[in-house]
Amino acid sequence: MNKMTLQQLINISFLEEQVKNEVISKMPSLTDDQKMALEELCWKNLIDWFSIKYEAEKEKMMLQMAQGDAEYKPEDFEAAKDKLLTELLVKISEVKTNDELAAVKQQLKEKLTPQAVSEQQAN
Repeated sequence: MNKMTLQQLINISFLEEQVKNEVISKMPSLTDDQKMALEELCWKNLIDWFSIKYEAEKEKMMLQMAQGDAEYKPEDFEAAKDKLLTELLVKISEVKTNDELAAVKQQLKEKLTPQAVSEQQAN
């Protein structure tokens, strides 16, 4: 499976451009432990973005239901999740080739399981 490089992961993270550029410029001097910590931080950043966006969308949908403005089924909530995952994959596709996207999607799905998200948020 093709994994994302640390630089690719930094580039797609939701960090400010100035921070991204500074971190990338300092990468050659980082130790392996620092690089591993940075990789975990980037994944946490992506997971947090996904979790925050999904919770906001879910709350919006639930409010619409409570106000009687809409009816949603469990599949609709899954569709909202899929939409966010697609949005994230589009961002990833900016730095990955089509051949590598399937592998990255698998990495994301592994990191976005409810248990993995809970563990990441606890750290």
